[in-house]
Amino acid sequence: MRLMAFVVFTAAAVAFLSVSGASADPRSGDQGRPIAPLERNEISFAEFAARFGPKGPKGEIPPRPERVTLINRWSSECLDANPTQSWDGGQVYLWSCNGAEWQKWEFPMLDDRISFRAYDGLALDAVLNDNNGSAITRYHWRGWSDGGHWNQQWKFYSTGEIKSAWNGRCLDGDPAQAFNNPQRVWLWECNGEEWQKWRVGPA
Repeated sequence: MRLMAFVVFTAAAVAFLSVSGASADPRSGDQGRPIAPLERNEISFAEFAARFGPKGPKGEIPPRPERVTLINRWSSECLDANPTQSWDGGQVYLWSCNGAEWQKWEFPMLDDRISFRAYDGLALDAVLNDNNGSAITRYHWRGWSDGGHWNQQWKFYSTGEIKSAWNGRCLDGDPAQAFNNPQRVWLWECNGEEWQKWRVGPA
């Protein structure tokens, strides 16, 4: 009897949430849009950009953008490729969003993997150091097929996490440097904090 009552109550609660528009996940996207039905599901970055990125003038979903900005949820700063270091190993950090070309990223994809490309064509690259604090740079693109170059490939999750396809660690904006120009980005063990979450902005 108790089990039946619990099932009825649960169904009623779900129906209420559906009607009221409330979200079971307190972490919601911009303008109240829920992050995703299943929080931990890996989703296509193109799908994410279309569903949760900037909307058209009447709220319609635009076509897949060619470039996006990647905005750290904690500091609201943009992923930025240092324009004075356009070479292998050039710096990547967070900087106040300003619409500059070096804050715009292309995102060619293969299956569920993404290569983020800076204005100079160099790929977002995690230095091959399998520890917390592994540096993020940019480097010439080495291709999809060689698993040894998966440190240039990324996976996007509906939580807003960007994880290295190489070791599964999260792209992380160092909270100790939040709101500074520049703010360090590195790889860190995923922990669910806001400085490991990103949103998509217009390019």
